[in-house]
Amino acid sequence: MRPLSVLWSVLFGLAAGLQLLVEAAGWSRIEFWVKPSLMPLLMAAVWSATRKPFPRPVRLLLLGLFLSWMGDVFLLPWPEADFFAWGLAAFLLAHLCYISAMFQQPGARKRGLLKKKPGLVFPALLLLSGLLFWLWPGIVAEMRLPVVLYAGIIVAMVLSAIHIHPLVAVPYRHWLVAGALLFLLSDALLAAGRFRESTFLLPAAGFWVMLTYMAGQAGIAAGLSGSSRNTAA
Repeated sequence: MRPLSVLWSVLFGLAAGLQLLVEAAGWSRIEFWVKPSLMPLLMAAVWSATRKPFPRPVRLLLLGLFLSWMGDVFLLPWPEADFFAWGLAAFLLAHLCYISAMFQQPGARKRGLLKKKPGLVFPALLLLSGLLFWLWPGIVAEMRLPVVLYAGIIVAMVLSAIHIHPLVAVPYRHWLVAGALLFLLSDALLAAGRFRESTFLLPAAGFWVMLTYMAGQAGIAAGLSGSSRNTAA
């Protein structure tokens, strides 16, 4: 890893630690300064670690991180405003960028894991169906279609990471799958807190949502940027 990339990665780690402190202490005003810095710092780390010209997967990764930054801004606790739907749309587009980046991996369309073991799709669909069934009563009518669409896309993102797992060099394959799963967990916790608030009681929920989200984004960024430079033999 290049020294400049290490510097940006350290700064991302410091910002992530501060964001967790903000969540734990409930400093919502400081969150407006800290949270929007996360994705730009991660983008800078990816940018400085990659030789130019950027390969297509890295360009898609950077676009996904930028869209995630937009989602972060939309989901800030704005006074007297709720931009949840806009945040959902931004993250949905980010996941589409990640999926597209994963399928740039050589052999993804013909030699991926799900080609050999399509049965792995069914547990993911079962999980998706169970989660939506549980959330459904708390989702207002106008948000049901967007939530279903988003949930399907993020599960597809996780399946895409699992699909290319054998095609990516170690340790990038593990980082990518772990990052995708953590992102899914973060969104599941966020959705549970929003749509099943009366029955889902998780102490310091915001802390765990952000911890899994930041770790998930870092894993996806490390996995995709690394896999663009190293492929499994």
